[in-house]
Order: sequence, then C-alpha cells, then structure tokens
Amino acid sequence: MEMIVLSSEEEQELNRLETTIEKNLVSFYEIGTALLQRIQANTQGNNPLTQGGHMERPSCL
Repeated sequence: MEMIVLSSEEEQELNRLETTIEKNLVSFYEIGTALLQRIQANTQGNNPLTQGGHMERPSCL
C-alpha cells in the first residue's frame, strides 16, 4: 500500500475533521438514546403527553 505524505496544514485539517466527526457521532448516539427512551416511555404509557401509550392527535388537525 502506498504511503501518503501530508503537509502540516493538511494534517491539522484532517485532525480537525476527525474531531468533528467524533463529536457528531457522540451527538447522534445521545439523540438516538434519548429518542429510544421517549419511545419506550410512550409505549409503556408513562409519557404525560400520551394516553394509553399512543400519541394524541393535536386538536388543530
């Protein structure tokens, strides 16, 4: 496999992008976990916004 040599600026940019990607992955994981918890609470009827585990239709619809 061929080695690719990066300039220091390219290396810094690559590190910055890697950090951004890692932060985004953590954010997506946290959002997914929060959504899963809300869905589980919803289906168990523990959510004050629902009755019997089902979302109520907004009155404006």
